Amino acid sequence: MGFLNGKPKGKLNDTLGWLEAKPSFETDKLIQFVIAEANGDRATKLLEHKQLLGEIGERRLNVEAQRAETKKNSLVKQIKLFFKTKDVGRLSADIEFKNQILNFLCSPDTVVGTLIIYKTDEGEKYARIQQIKKDLKLKLSFWELHETESCSIDKVVASSSFYVDVVLGQVVFL
Repeated sequence: MGFLNGKPKGKLNDTLGWLEAKPSFETDKLIQFVIAEANGDRATKLLEHKQLLGEIGERRLNVEAQRAETKKNSLVKQIKLFFKTKDVGRLSADIEFKNQILNFLCSPDTVVGTLIIYKTDEGEKYARIQQIKKDLKLKLSFWELHETESCSIDKVVASSSFYVDVVLGQVVFL
């Protein structure tokens, strides 16, 4: 029972009259018991409130992740459609890298060898574009920021995924 609904119930039940009818030692004992219980209830409610806030935070993060994934999937679809049709007009207006896509397609030799920073879940890594394959996949060499390029690992990445990462700011050209 909380403070606001406790006051009317106390008047209705005549709690103070009942308490005053008890001997003083029993009254003190009851009051001490009620104070201890109220502190326990308050601590329990505070813990429940913190857990609820944590759960709300987790749900918000999940919703944000789902929105980001939906946006990424939409961009991947647009870019794959662009690669099939080569129609720049089909790309949405919020994509600012239309010229970059055209540069990649029209002059792949100028892009090969470009140094980039690729932001991944594990952290930032250096990467170099090694090759643009005919099936529109990029061959990239990755290495850690504290390592040299001789320690690189080659990976093949779909062009559509690469361009989406560019749009989302996960790729920085150096």
